[in-house]
Amino acid sequence: LDTAQSMHSVPGTVSATAWTSPWDLERGAEHAAPLCYWLGSPSLHQRGAAFRRAVAALANAVDTLFAQHVGARAAGFIGDTFGWIDGDGYDLLVHAAEALRASHVV
Repeated sequence: LDTAQSMHSVPGTVSATAWTSPWDLERGAEHAAPLCYWLGSPSLHQRGAAFRRAVAALANAVDTLFAQHVGARAAGFIGDTFGWIDGDGYDLLVHAAEALRASHVV
């Protein structure tokens, strides 16, 4: 969920990847197939509405995966978010937590 430092794609995206095994540091993520939504800019200051839509679509995809795969549902979802925590940034974080039905936020 960190649009400035996406691990799975280029900056400016909201992305997720389903993992079936631990990440091998030597081989990397060779079997990863990320789902990415391009926002048009890594700056959420300019693309808040697009971020909300992308997170809602991502949450829908995660819900579909969880409904189809018991193992994925049992493993859960870990989200890495951005550091903007005041004003609109806080509102975007709350939206993401609600859309993804986060049970814990650290």
